[in-house]
Amino acid sequence: MASPEFWSGYPHPSEPEDNLCKDRGLPDGLFRGSRRRDGKKVVIKAVHIDSRELDVIRYLSSPLLSTHPANHTIHIVELREESRAFIIQDEWNSSFAHCAPSTPRAFLYAVRQCLEGIIIVSHGLDFMHSHNIAHLDISRSNILTNCFGAYAYIDFELSRRFPPTFSSDAPIPTICCPRGTEIPPEAERGDATCPFKTDIWALGVTLLRACKAAGFEIPGLVPFIQPMLNESPRNRPSTRVLLHHFDQIFMLDKGRERDREKSSTPMYTKRQSIAIPTR
Repeated sequence: MASPEFWSGYPHPSEPEDNLCKDRGLPDGLFRGSRRRDGKKVVIKAVHIDSRELDVIRYLSSPLLSTHPANHTIHIVELREESRAFIIQDEWNSSFAHCAPSTPRAFLYAVRQCLEGIIIVSHGLDFMHSHNIAHLDISRSNILTNCFGAYAYIDFELSRRFPPTFSSDAPIPTICCPRGTEIPPEAERGDATCPFKTDIWALGVTLLRACKAAGFEIPGLVPFIQPMLNESPRNRPSTRVLLHHFDQIFMLDKGRERDREKSSTPMYTKRQSIAIPTR
């Protein structure tokens, strides 16, 4: 247990019924709390001081990266280090768990929210990949929202940050994905797998699960997700290609949108569906 001075400004962990008590819904080493001076709700995570997770979060929260608009992670509020590191971050809510819309208006609003969420998490993944970070545990439970239109990736326990010299021509490291994550077929076979293409697969499955949980399908989403679930990692799109593909399918460019409005051709001509991979 850290010294009392270590926790100055937060309810002391030894106090009875304090705000830093363990939450039975959270894994070991993760606590909910609140800051004394302003009541800010926070999550405190204990990690090994030499862990990859701390390295990745510290890097993403650095002054150079933390203000970048495409950095969709929850930045460190405070970092306290003794024998272990205690990462203190704002508390956000669960994501991708919306109820099924009951009216046409609610459906349109839900679709808009969903599309905005997809483009945000796609930009967030592109930002990490552009800085040679592979998340390696993308799932519904590891993407949160602050309920104000922002989404963020969490849980970097399995993440890897590769050196700046790393490229697609470099030897691909073998990534061992533990059970419980969205595991691509090549990892199931025990093959060496590109960490970035593992993220693409996991994001595709996560989006499918989110739509299923929401109880509705979005026209045009299938051709966006399908390439992400290609059996061959080499044939899965990069995040940059993914963003371009999203723009093409949903016609986010205003010029193309005006052309579509003048045309009699509907944006979506065929209802499609895709099954969630089970392995």
